[in-house]
Amino acid sequence: MKKLITVFLGIIAFWSCFGQRYEVWVNQTDSYYMTKGYYGFSNDSVLTIYSKSTLFIPSKDNNIRWNNINALNIRNKSKNDIGVLIGTGIGTLASYLLLDAERKGNIYLGSEYGGGILVSCGLVGGGALAGYLLTCAKIRIPLDGKSAKEKNLVLRNHIYKKP
Repeated sequence: MKKLITVFLGIIAFWSCFGQRYEVWVNQTDSYYMTKGYYGFSNDSVLTIYSKSTLFIPSKDNNIRWNNINALNIRNKSKNDIGVLIGTGIGTLASYLLLDAERKGNIYLGSEYGGGILVSCGLVGGGALAGYLLTCAKIRIPLDGKSAKEKNLVLRNHIYKKP
């Protein structure tokens, strides 16, 4: 039963990370702020990004003309989510091993004061943070001096890399 629950939770966790979702930060010529969203569609004249929908706020599409874009930053959000899950799993495994060693009497964590729980939370949270930080790098794409067609081609080459 424990194996079935573990497999089920693993499938649900990785199900949230499937597909290739790209976060896009767009630096426009007429704006001081960067527009953030998820990559939706691009052709030779327009880039479409959308916001993440919530329970009360629906998704909004932004159509931005390539002529107004100076630079892009992109990040594969799916890889970032998987990095967090792997880091959390490693932290959970390390926590389990430490608590098992304490149960056997090899080490002492101060369980009567909540030391085991604090160490476990620290390891799991630290693993999740390490997984996030290792996979959160953005790719900066400078687009100054390029035509709209070239900008679209550069973005598509970064997203649809062929092995």
